[in-house]
Amino acid sequence: MQNSMLAPRVIAFHTELSADGSYTAFVAPFTCEIVAIYASVQTVLAGTTTDYFTISVKDGGATGTGTTAIASRGGKSTNWTALKKYTLLATTATPYQIDKGDGVNVVYAEGGTVAVGHIMVSFSVVPGTAD
Repeated sequence: MQNSMLAPRVIAFHTELSADGSYTAFVAPFTCEIVAIYASVQTVLAGTTTDYFTISVKDGGATGTGTTAIASRGGKSTNWTALKKYTLLATTATPYQIDKGDGVNVVYAEGGTVAVGHIMVSFSVVPGTAD
């Protein structure tokens, strides 16, 4: 359950991409709830059925290899505007709990030929109910 008395902490993840990959965005220092996730990209992309990409956020678990989906955006025919903030997990959604020591991964997957450049994914988190 979200503790609304505490201001969310913002964790930002930034990387330059050149190929598909999974990146550890952060390891939870305490049990926490992700209350919002946003992403932006450096490059404009008019998504097509042949040239597209997806940014996914996954619960990596204690080993960092978990694949439970938390949120994503992208796929065929999804358009991206450079430097625009896109919501992957809205503040109105049910918060996603991450256990202390678990990794949160950003997964980038592309189809066709795209040149995204840099991506930024930001997470708003609050302490969870158990630690």
